[in-house]
Amino acid sequence: MGMTKEFNDAKEYIENLGFEIYEIDKTIGIFENVIRLLGGLISAYDLSNEDIFLQHAIYLGNKMLPDFDTPTGLPVSWFNLKTGEKQLSKEYGAVYGFSYLADVGTNLMEFTRLSQISKDPKYEKAARKGFQSLKKAGKNMQIPYLYPMEISVDNGGGRNFQYTIGACTDSFYEYLLKMFLLTKDEDSRELFDLSLEQIKIHVLMKNKAGSYYVKDPGMDYNMHHLRNSKNVEFDAEVAQGITESCYLMYSKQKLGLSPEVASFNTGSNDENIVRPVDRAYKQRPEAIESFFYMWKLTKDEVWRDMAYELALNIEKHTKTAFGYSGIDDITMNPIQYDDIQDSYFLAETIKYLYLIFDDSNILDNWVLNTEAHPFRKS
Repeated sequence: MGMTKEFNDAKEYIENLGFEIYEIDKTIGIFENVIRLLGGLISAYDLSNEDIFLQHAIYLGNKMLPDFDTPTGLPVSWFNLKTGEKQLSKEYGAVYGFSYLADVGTNLMEFTRLSQISKDPKYEKAARKGFQSLKKAGKNMQIPYLYPMEISVDNGGGRNFQYTIGACTDSFYEYLLKMFLLTKDEDSRELFDLSLEQIKIHVLMKNKAGSYYVKDPGMDYNMHHLRNSKNVEFDAEVAQGITESCYLMYSKQKLGLSPEVASFNTGSNDENIVRPVDRAYKQRPEAIESFFYMWKLTKDEVWRDMAYELALNIEKHTKTAFGYSGIDDITMNPIQYDDIQDSYFLAETIKYLYLIFDDSNILDNWVLNTEAHPFRKS
Protein backbone atom coordinates (compact mmCIF):
# COMPACT_ATOMS: atom_id res chain seq x y z
CA MET A 1 0.00 0.00 0.00
CA GLY A 2 3.03 2.27 0.11
CA MET A 3 2.48 3.22 3.76
CA THR A 4 6.15 2.91 4.69
CA LYS A 5 6.19 6.00 6.89
CA GLU A 6 3.19 4.82 8.90
CA PHE A 7 4.79 1.40 9.39
CA ASN A 8 8.07 2.92 10.55
CA ASP A 9 6.21 5.21 12.95
CA ALA A 10 4.47 2.17 14.44
CA LYS A 11 7.76 0.30 14.71
CA GLU A 12 9.36 3.25 16.51
CA TYR A 13 6.39 3.38 18.86
CA ILE A 14 6.86 -0.30 19.78
CA GLU A 15 10.60 0.23 20.27
CA ASN A 16 9.98 3.18 22.62
CA LEU A 17 7.22 1.36 24.47
CA GLY A 18 9.54 -1.23 25.95
CA PHE A 19 8.63 -4.53 27.61
CA GLU A 20 7.36 -2.91 30.79
CA ILE A 21 3.97 -2.48 29.10
CA TYR A 22 3.45 -6.22 29.67
CA GLU A 23 4.08 -5.88 33.42
CA ILE A 24 0.88 -3.98 34.12
CA ASP A 25 -0.90 -5.28 37.21
CA LYS A 26 -4.24 -5.64 35.47
CA THR A 27 -6.73 -8.35 34.58
CA ILE A 28 -7.03 -8.87 30.82
CA GLY A 29 -9.02 -11.15 28.52
CA ILE A 30 -7.02 -13.95 26.93
CA PHE A 31 -9.09 -13.99 23.72
CA GLU A 32 -8.75 -10.37 22.66
CA ASN A 33 -5.09 -10.15 23.57
CA VAL A 34 -4.15 -13.34 21.73
CA ILE A 35 -5.89 -12.45 18.48
CA ARG A 36 -5.20 -8.71 18.47
CA LEU A 37 -1.97 -8.04 20.35
CA LEU A 38 -0.03 -11.29 20.02
CA GLY A 39 -1.44 -11.95 16.56
CA GLY A 40 -0.61 -8.42 15.47
CA LEU A 41 3.00 -8.71 16.63
CA ILE A 42 3.47 -12.08 14.93
CA SER A 43 1.96 -10.73 11.72
CA ALA A 44 4.12 -7.62 11.81
CA TYR A 45 7.19 -9.85 12.09
CA ASP A 46 6.01 -12.14 9.28
CA LEU A 47 5.43 -9.15 7.01
CA SER A 48 8.62 -7.23 7.81
CA ASN A 49 11.15 -9.63 9.38
CA GLU A 50 11.89 -6.88 11.91
CA ASP A 51 13.23 -8.51 15.08
CA ILE A 52 11.58 -6.01 17.45
CA PHE A 53 8.16 -7.50 16.71
CA LEU A 54 9.39 -11.04 17.35
CA GLN A 55 10.97 -10.05 20.67
CA HIS A 56 7.73 -8.43 21.83
CA ALA A 57 5.72 -11.45 20.70
CA ILE A 58 8.02 -13.77 22.67
CA TYR A 59 7.79 -11.62 25.78
CA LEU A 60 4.01 -11.42 25.60
CA GLY A 61 3.71 -15.14 24.85
CA ASN A 62 5.73 -15.90 27.98
CA LYS A 63 3.41 -13.70 30.03
CA MET A 64 0.38 -15.58 28.69
CA LEU A 65 1.66 -19.11 29.28
CA PRO A 66 0.64 -19.30 32.98
CA ASP A 67 -3.01 -18.94 31.97
CA PHE A 68 -2.76 -22.30 30.19
CA ASP A 69 -1.69 -24.02 33.43
CA THR A 70 -4.96 -25.85 34.05
CA PRO A 71 -5.76 -29.59 34.22
CA THR A 72 -6.80 -29.56 30.55
CA GLY A 73 -4.38 -26.95 29.25
CA LEU A 74 -7.37 -24.76 28.37
CA PRO A 75 -6.84 -21.13 29.35
CA VAL A 76 -9.11 -19.22 31.71
CA SER A 77 -10.94 -16.33 30.05
CA TRP A 78 -9.42 -13.64 32.29
CA PHE A 79 -6.06 -13.47 34.03
CA ASN A 80 -3.66 -10.96 35.53
CA LEU A 81 -0.95 -10.10 33.02
CA LYS A 82 1.65 -9.27 35.69
CA THR A 83 1.08 -12.08 38.18
CA GLY A 84 -0.53 -14.75 36.00
CA GLU A 85 -3.36 -15.10 38.53
CA LYS A 86 -6.54 -16.50 36.97
CA GLN A 87 -9.92 -14.83 37.48
CA LEU A 88 -12.74 -17.34 37.86
CA SER A 89 -15.52 -15.23 39.38
CA LYS A 90 -18.85 -14.48 37.70
CA GLU A 91 -17.63 -10.92 37.23
CA TYR A 92 -15.41 -12.23 34.45
CA GLY A 93 -17.68 -13.91 31.91
CA ALA A 94 -18.77 -17.54 32.28
CA VAL A 95 -19.52 -19.17 35.64
CA TYR A 96 -16.82 -20.42 37.97
CA GLY A 97 -14.51 -22.93 36.31
CA PHE A 98 -15.88 -22.34 32.81
CA SER A 99 -14.62 -20.26 29.89
CA TYR A 100 -16.26 -19.40 26.59
CA LEU A 101 -15.42 -21.74 23.72
CA ALA A 102 -13.78 -18.94 21.72
CA ASP A 103 -11.61 -18.04 24.72
CA VAL A 104 -10.24 -21.56 25.15
CA GLY A 105 -10.12 -22.50 21.48
CA THR A 106 -8.75 -19.47 19.63
CA ASN A 107 -5.02 -19.60 20.24
CA LEU A 108 -3.49 -22.54 18.36
CA MET A 109 -2.69 -20.44 15.27
CA GLU A 110 -0.89 -17.75 17.25
CA PHE A 111 1.01 -20.06 19.58
CA THR A 112 1.99 -22.45 16.78
CA ARG A 113 3.28 -19.65 14.60
CA LEU A 114 5.12 -18.15 17.59
CA SER A 115 6.88 -21.48 18.12
CA GLN A 116 7.81 -21.59 14.44
CA ILE A 117 9.34 -18.12 14.28
CA SER A 118 10.97 -18.28 17.75
CA LYS A 119 12.11 -21.89 17.26
CA ASP A 120 10.81 -22.64 20.77
CA PRO A 121 8.21 -25.45 20.88
CA LYS A 122 6.79 -24.54 24.30
CA TYR A 123 4.13 -22.18 22.93
CA GLU A 124 2.61 -24.68 20.52
CA LYS A 125 2.91 -27.40 23.18
CA ALA A 126 0.84 -25.33 25.62
CA ALA A 127 -1.92 -24.57 23.11
CA ARG A 128 -1.85 -28.08 21.66
CA LYS A 129 -2.60 -29.62 25.06
CA GLY A 130 -5.81 -27.59 25.28
CA PHE A 131 -6.77 -28.49 21.72
CA GLN A 132 -6.34 -32.19 22.40
CA SER A 133 -8.50 -31.86 25.53
CA LEU A 134 -11.28 -30.30 23.47
CA LYS A 135 -11.01 -32.93 20.78
CA LYS A 136 -11.13 -35.74 23.33
CA ALA A 137 -14.13 -34.16 25.08
CA GLY A 138 -15.93 -33.64 21.76
CA LYS A 139 -17.06 -37.23 21.34
CA ASN A 140 -18.79 -37.13 24.74
CA MET A 141 -20.69 -33.90 24.18
CA GLN A 142 -24.49 -34.01 24.15
CA ILE A 143 -24.17 -33.73 20.39
CA PRO A 144 -20.77 -35.23 19.51
CA TYR A 145 -18.31 -32.60 18.28
CA LEU A 146 -20.84 -29.76 18.49
CA TYR A 147 -19.51 -27.67 21.34
CA PRO A 148 -21.65 -25.58 23.69
CA MET A 149 -20.86 -21.97 24.46
CA GLU A 150 -19.27 -22.63 27.86
CA ILE A 151 -16.44 -25.12 28.43
CA SER A 152 -14.94 -26.42 31.67
CA VAL A 153 -11.23 -25.69 32.00
CA ASP A 154 -11.00 -28.64 34.40
CA ASN A 155 -12.29 -31.43 32.13
CA GLY A 156 -13.20 -29.91 28.74
CA GLY A 157 -16.90 -30.67 29.18
CA GLY A 158 -19.72 -28.21 28.55
CA ARG A 159 -22.63 -26.67 30.41
CA ASN A 160 -26.04 -25.25 29.44
CA PHE A 161 -25.60 -26.78 25.98
CA GLN A 162 -26.47 -23.63 24.09
CA TYR A 163 -25.29 -24.03 20.52
CA THR A 164 -24.21 -21.23 18.24
CA ILE A 165 -21.51 -20.44 15.72
CA GLY A 166 -21.83 -16.76 16.56
CA ALA A 167 -20.25 -14.71 19.35
CA CYS A 168 -18.24 -16.58 22.00
CA THR A 169 -17.79 -19.66 19.78
CA ASP A 170 -17.23 -18.86 16.09
CA SER A 171 -13.47 -18.47 15.98
CA PHE A 172 -12.91 -21.92 17.52
CA TYR A 173 -14.38 -23.56 14.41
CA GLU A 174 -12.63 -21.01 12.17
CA TYR A 175 -9.24 -21.97 13.60
CA LEU A 176 -9.80 -25.69 13.02
CA LEU A 177 -9.77 -25.10 9.28
CA LYS A 178 -7.19 -22.31 9.33
CA MET A 179 -4.72 -24.46 11.27
CA PHE A 180 -4.94 -26.99 8.47
CA LEU A 181 -4.36 -24.24 5.90
CA LEU A 182 -1.45 -22.81 7.92
CA THR A 183 0.41 -26.01 8.78
CA LYS A 184 -1.46 -28.94 7.15
CA ASP A 185 -2.47 -30.05 10.66
CA GLU A 186 -4.63 -33.13 10.04
CA ASP A 187 -5.93 -33.27 13.63
CA SER A 188 -7.50 -29.83 13.22
CA ARG A 189 -8.98 -30.71 9.84
CA GLU A 190 -10.47 -33.92 11.19
CA LEU A 191 -12.18 -32.08 14.06
CA PHE A 192 -13.39 -29.38 11.67
CA ASP A 193 -15.05 -31.99 9.45
CA LEU A 194 -16.67 -33.72 12.43
CA SER A 195 -18.00 -30.45 13.82
CA LEU A 196 -19.20 -29.19 10.43
CA GLU A 197 -21.35 -32.29 10.01
CA GLN A 198 -23.20 -31.44 13.23
CA ILE A 199 -23.45 -27.73 12.45
CA LYS A 200 -25.21 -28.50 9.17
CA ILE A 201 -27.72 -30.73 10.97
CA HIS A 202 -28.39 -28.82 14.18
CA VAL A 203 -27.57 -25.14 13.68
CA LEU A 204 -28.03 -24.32 10.01
CA MET A 205 -31.56 -23.42 8.89
CA LYS A 206 -33.37 -22.47 5.69
CA ASN A 207 -36.56 -20.40 5.45
CA LYS A 208 -39.40 -20.51 2.93
CA ALA A 209 -37.72 -17.86 0.81
CA GLY A 210 -34.75 -20.19 0.38
CA SER A 211 -32.38 -18.19 2.56
CA TYR A 212 -29.86 -19.98 4.73
CA TYR A 213 -29.15 -18.66 8.20
CA VAL A 214 -27.84 -19.77 11.58
CA LYS A 215 -30.09 -20.06 14.62
CA ASP A 216 -28.65 -18.47 17.74
CA PRO A 217 -28.34 -19.80 20.57
CA GLY A 218 -30.15 -21.99 23.12
CA MET A 219 -31.97 -24.07 20.53
CA ASP A 220 -33.48 -27.45 21.32
CA TYR A 221 -30.71 -29.93 20.69
CA ASN A 222 -33.20 -32.50 19.37
CA MET A 223 -34.24 -30.33 16.43
CA HIS A 224 -32.97 -31.42 13.02
CA HIS A 225 -33.15 -28.58 10.54
CA LEU A 226 -31.21 -29.73 7.48
CA ARG A 227 -29.83 -32.97 6.24
CA ASN A 228 -26.18 -33.69 6.76
CA SER A 229 -24.20 -33.91 3.57
CA LYS A 230 -20.53 -34.20 2.69
CA ASN A 231 -21.41 -33.28 -0.88
CA VAL A 232 -19.18 -30.48 -2.13
CA GLU A 233 -21.97 -28.95 -4.22
CA PHE A 234 -24.22 -28.78 -1.16
CA ASP A 235 -21.47 -27.09 0.88
CA ALA A 236 -20.96 -24.56 -1.92
CA GLU A 237 -24.71 -23.88 -1.99
CA VAL A 238 -24.74 -23.30 1.76
CA ALA A 239 -21.68 -21.03 1.64
CA GLN A 240 -23.27 -18.91 -1.07
CA GLY A 241 -26.66 -18.92 0.67
CA ILE A 242 -25.35 -17.78 4.04
CA THR A 243 -23.24 -15.06 2.44
CA GLU A 244 -26.26 -13.82 0.51
CA SER A 245 -28.17 -13.71 3.81
CA CYS A 246 -25.36 -11.58 5.25
CA TYR A 247 -25.92 -9.16 2.39
CA LEU A 248 -29.68 -9.08 3.04
CA MET A 249 -29.04 -7.95 6.61
CA TYR A 250 -27.56 -4.78 5.06
CA SER A 251 -29.61 -4.29 1.91
CA LYS A 252 -32.98 -4.67 3.67
CA GLN A 253 -32.25 -1.70 5.96
CA LYS A 254 -32.93 1.94 5.14
CA LEU A 255 -29.31 3.00 5.65
CA GLY A 256 -27.90 -0.11 4.00
CA LEU A 257 -26.14 -0.97 7.26
CA SER A 258 -26.74 -4.15 9.23
CA PRO A 259 -28.23 -4.27 12.71
CA GLU A 260 -26.27 -6.18 15.32
CA VAL A 261 -29.01 -8.84 15.48
CA ALA A 262 -31.87 -9.44 13.04
CA SER A 263 -34.74 -11.87 12.63
CA PHE A 264 -35.37 -13.64 9.33
CA ASN A 265 -39.02 -14.15 8.47
CA THR A 266 -41.01 -14.72 5.33
CA GLY A 267 -44.06 -12.76 4.24
CA SER A 268 -47.20 -13.96 2.46
CA ASN A 269 -45.31 -14.18 -0.84
CA ASP A 270 -42.42 -16.01 0.79
CA GLU A 271 -40.18 -12.96 0.45
CA ASN A 272 -37.54 -12.23 3.07
CA ILE A 273 -38.40 -9.83 5.86
CA VAL A 274 -35.29 -8.90 7.85
CA ARG A 275 -36.27 -7.10 11.06
CA PRO A 276 -33.72 -5.46 13.35
CA VAL A 277 -33.69 -6.94 16.86
CA ASP A 278 -30.60 -5.21 18.22
CA ARG A 279 -30.66 -2.05 16.09
CA ALA A 280 -27.07 -0.94 16.65
CA TYR A 281 -24.54 -0.89 13.80
CA LYS A 282 -21.21 -2.01 15.25
CA GLN A 283 -18.92 -1.85 12.20
CA ARG A 284 -18.71 -5.64 12.06
CA PRO A 285 -16.42 -7.21 9.43
CA GLU A 286 -17.95 -10.67 9.01
CA ALA A 287 -20.17 -9.97 6.00
CA ILE A 288 -17.40 -8.23 4.07
CA GLU A 289 -14.97 -10.98 5.06
CA SER A 290 -17.43 -13.50 3.62
CA PHE A 291 -17.71 -11.51 0.38
CA PHE A 292 -13.89 -11.57 0.19
CA TYR A 293 -13.65 -15.36 0.48
CA MET A 294 -16.54 -15.91 -1.93
CA TRP A 295 -14.82 -13.64 -4.44
CA LYS A 296 -11.56 -15.55 -4.09
CA LEU A 297 -13.36 -18.87 -4.52
CA THR A 298 -15.68 -17.98 -7.41
CA LYS A 299 -14.31 -14.81 -9.07
CA ASP A 300 -17.97 -13.78 -9.44
CA GLU A 301 -18.15 -9.97 -9.61
CA VAL A 302 -21.40 -9.98 -7.63
CA TRP A 303 -19.39 -10.26 -4.41
CA ARG A 304 -17.33 -7.20 -5.30
CA ASP A 305 -20.53 -5.35 -6.15
CA MET A 306 -21.93 -6.15 -2.72
CA ALA A 307 -18.72 -5.03 -1.02
CA TYR A 308 -18.66 -1.78 -2.98
CA GLU A 309 -22.27 -1.05 -2.02
CA LEU A 310 -21.44 -1.57 1.65
CA ALA A 311 -18.34 0.61 1.35
CA LEU A 312 -20.42 3.48 -0.05
CA ASN A 313 -22.95 3.18 2.78
CA ILE A 314 -20.22 3.07 5.43
CA GLU A 315 -18.65 6.18 3.91
CA LYS A 316 -21.98 7.99 3.61
CA HIS A 317 -23.48 7.23 7.00
CA THR A 318 -20.63 6.58 9.46
CA LYS A 319 -17.81 8.95 8.52
CA THR A 320 -17.29 11.78 11.01
CA ALA A 321 -14.74 14.54 11.39
CA PHE A 322 -12.41 12.28 13.38
CA GLY A 323 -12.98 8.79 12.02
CA TYR A 324 -15.79 6.31 11.46
CA SER A 325 -18.40 5.70 14.13
CA GLY A 326 -20.87 3.00 15.01
CA ILE A 327 -24.55 3.92 15.16
CA ASP A 328 -26.85 3.46 18.16
CA ASP A 329 -30.00 2.72 16.15
CA ILE A 330 -30.05 2.32 12.36
CA THR A 331 -33.80 3.05 12.26
CA MET A 332 -33.53 6.50 13.88
CA ASN A 333 -33.40 9.78 11.99
CA PRO A 334 -31.26 11.79 12.49
CA ILE A 335 -28.40 9.34 13.01
CA GLN A 336 -27.11 9.02 16.57
CA TYR A 337 -23.45 7.99 16.60
CA ASP A 338 -22.06 5.85 19.43
CA ASP A 339 -18.74 7.73 19.12
CA ILE A 340 -16.74 4.49 18.93
CA GLN A 341 -14.40 3.31 16.19
CA ASP A 342 -13.50 -0.24 17.17
CA SER A 343 -10.01 -1.54 16.42
CA TYR A 344 -11.46 -4.35 14.30
CA PHE A 345 -12.95 -1.74 11.95
CA LEU A 346 -9.44 -0.97 10.69
CA ALA A 347 -7.93 -4.42 11.25
CA GLU A 348 -10.76 -6.30 9.52
CA THR A 349 -13.64 -4.34 8.00
CA ILE A 350 -11.57 -1.88 6.00
CA LYS A 351 -8.83 -4.42 5.29
CA TYR A 352 -11.26 -6.88 3.71
CA LEU A 353 -12.80 -4.06 1.68
CA TYR A 354 -9.33 -3.30 0.36
CA LEU A 355 -8.37 -6.94 -0.26
CA ILE A 356 -11.51 -7.84 -2.19
CA PHE A 357 -10.44 -5.36 -4.89
CA ASP A 358 -6.85 -6.63 -4.89
CA ASP A 359 -6.14 -9.16 -7.64
CA SER A 360 -3.08 -10.70 -6.00
CA ASN A 361 -3.15 -14.28 -4.73
CA ILE A 362 -2.66 -13.43 -1.05
CA LEU A 363 -4.21 -16.69 0.15
CA ASP A 364 -1.53 -18.75 -1.62
CA ASN A 365 1.07 -17.86 0.99
CA TRP A 366 -0.85 -16.34 3.90
CA VAL A 367 -3.59 -17.29 6.34
CA LEU A 368 -5.45 -14.51 8.11
CA ASN A 369 -6.23 -15.01 11.79
CA THR A 370 -9.62 -14.10 13.22
CA GLU A 371 -8.55 -10.46 13.53
CA ALA A 372 -7.38 -10.51 9.88
CA HIS A 373 -3.68 -10.45 10.78
CA PRO A 374 -1.82 -12.39 8.05
CA PHE A 375 0.44 -15.28 9.09
CA ARG A 376 2.94 -16.73 6.64
CA LYS A 377 2.24 -20.36 5.74
CA SER A 378 4.87 -22.81 6.92
